[in-house]
Amino acid sequence: MPFRPSSNPADWQTGVYNRQEFDRDIAQRRVHLWLSFLVATLPAGLVLFALLQYERTSRLFTSWNAWILTLLGILPLAMLFDSLIVRAAVRIAAQFLREFYRPPEEINPARIIWFRLYGMSDFTKVGEWRQFPYILVREGKLFDEKGDHQAWMAQNLGGPLRLIIFDGNALYLERGGRFSRVVGPGRTTAFLDWFETIKEIVDTRPQMREDALLPCWTRDGIRVNVTARVECSLGNPAGEQRRLLYPFDPVAVRNAVERTSVRMPDGKTLTEMKGLDLVWGQVTGVIPDYIGQFKLDELLLPERGASPILSAEATQHLRDALNRLTQPFGYHVTNVQITRIELPAAIEEQRERNWQAERQSLANLMHAQAEAARIRAIEQARAEAQRDLILAIAEGLNRDPTRRFAEPLLLALTSTITTSLANPLVPPLLTPETLRSLEQLKALLEGQHET
Repeated sequence: MPFRPSSNPADWQTGVYNRQEFDRDIAQRRVHLWLSFLVATLPAGLVLFALLQYERTSRLFTSWNAWILTLLGILPLAMLFDSLIVRAAVRIAAQFLREFYRPPEEINPARIIWFRLYGMSDFTKVGEWRQFPYILVREGKLFDEKGDHQAWMAQNLGGPLRLIIFDGNALYLERGGRFSRVVGPGRTTAFLDWFETIKEIVDTRPQMREDALLPCWTRDGIRVNVTARVECSLGNPAGEQRRLLYPFDPVAVRNAVERTSVRMPDGKTLTEMKGLDLVWGQVTGVIPDYIGQFKLDELLLPERGASPILSAEATQHLRDALNRLTQPFGYHVTNVQITRIELPAAIEEQRERNWQAERQSLANLMHAQAEAARIRAIEQARAEAQRDLILAIAEGLNRDPTRRFAEPLLLALTSTITTSLANPLVPPLLTPETLRSLEQLKALLEGQHET
């Protein structure tokens, strides 16, 4: 069954090509092998036919034994002739492959040609038919466990191969120089078609980068140096991919590979940006733009009415802005933080002086509040003592029916009652009845003193 291209990501893993279809293809190719053998033995058949015609006229062979001996003699010659022709063709093709693709010296092009034609390395290793060849994809690299140069073949020529892909990796495959599909880890194993090649190995694990940005300028013209950390992953996986240790989104992988961005770090040479570099390129634009909208105090001091640069609100704003920019090329920003802000030395000194002044003002305020509390406590205790004294005087006067006292005592009692009632803290501690009684007692004492 031929390869069936599909635009549905759900079919990319095994829907377009699988093990059963490979078995059919390899069976067809082996049939072609035997057909080529029969075609190669055609000259021997013509020779045999000529001998038969000659025997009819000359009676050269008079028994079936002679015919069998003749046939047994011609067939080995035909097989030898076929083997020489096929091996010569493979040798010529191997020479062309080496000159055209220039593979590493340790790679045997003839071995690759045998495998791609008939699903085996060469005719002497028939036992390899029993195990389907495979390559491992792990930590962003291809591993050829059997040493048959299959990793190089998969990247330059194509399959057939079984792709054992570990979690955290995905493959971008091409067919005829164009996108074919994206495959990755899962419950089903992907297979590489004869004409598919591995274009890119993509790391789908979460990635993190922390680095210093270009100098940023606040709205009031102050230059600050910012260090930021960004965490991102490829796409937003759904369905079966969510069960993996490192879920992957095939559409996001395709967008990430097909996104082309370049930069000129030295001003002369173009360098392609991939993966996390693409996301970081957006960070270097979003954060300076956000900082430029506020004054320095608005960014650093929450009481200025703006959201500080290190707050959760600012982090959410930056993450949303980055996701709008990174979504077209497949990346999803999960976290972005400003980890460090460096101010100019003069600004740091001024902020330190302001901080010291604020601390001193706060210290003075706390000292004044403590002193006021101390005075309040003393006056409260004094008022309570005067209240107790007044109540004791009133109780003593009530026990003396004559209420006749010496003049010094009358003066002392009158002065004590007058002073206590004049204290603003004492009246709130007494009941209205007690206050009226004290007023009457004060008038009585003053009357006795006058008489």
